[in-house]
Amino acid sequence: MRLLIFRGKVHQPNGHKKLHKFLEQFVKCALMLMFPIPFAGAFALAWHHFLYIKSIHFSPDMEAIITCAWIPTLGLFYAILAGLLLSTVWDKYKTIRLAVKDYDIDTFANLRDENLSPLMYVLLCVVSSVLMTALFGMKYHDWLCGCFIISTTTYIFTLVVFIIMEIDNPFSGLWFIRRVHSGWLELNVKEWRTKRIKGLRAAFYQKIGKTPPPQVVK
Repeated sequence: MRLLIFRGKVHQPNGHKKLHKFLEQFVKCALMLMFPIPFAGAFALAWHHFLYIKSIHFSPDMEAIITCAWIPTLGLFYAILAGLLLSTVWDKYKTIRLAVKDYDIDTFANLRDENLSPLMYVLLCVVSSVLMTALFGMKYHDWLCGCFIISTTTYIFTLVVFIIMEIDNPFSGLWFIRRVHSGWLELNVKEWRTKRIKGLRAAFYQKIGKTPPPQVVK
């Protein structure tokens, strides 16, 4: 009896294509990881200049409330919200990729211009800003410890927003879908959808043997 412990990939690209894809994705990831650095540095410098040097921070009682209730509650809410948004945009990204592969113009046209509501970005930024305010007001042992906490937290929050925005716009930016069929990106979705609905409406009334009523344009 033979034991099957591990199986490698059956369909693998050749070495040249594999190396090219690796280098391309490596450069993209490196650029993506570099984007939040200026924001992290700016927030750390602002905290050091405006709060740490002037010894502005919360009282010990307020710090206890923040660390025991405020930060854990809002941190959990932020994690759930960010996870939900990432899952939403990733599902849309995968659906569009499959639509391109299957030549499904209907699904592609319906999802091409659909993006997250700006309210979701506002909510995500508000929650992260409140959490950053809590961290800004804490009394740290020294400036190095404070800068490390402020900069790394800002870096993570900013990176999450950048990644959501990249995946939410799969036809521009660093992470985009390559092999989109000719004419699909230039398609006027509004006109295409109007013609498609007219055709479906006419087919429906023809199937039930009735004359479609005139449409009233308001």
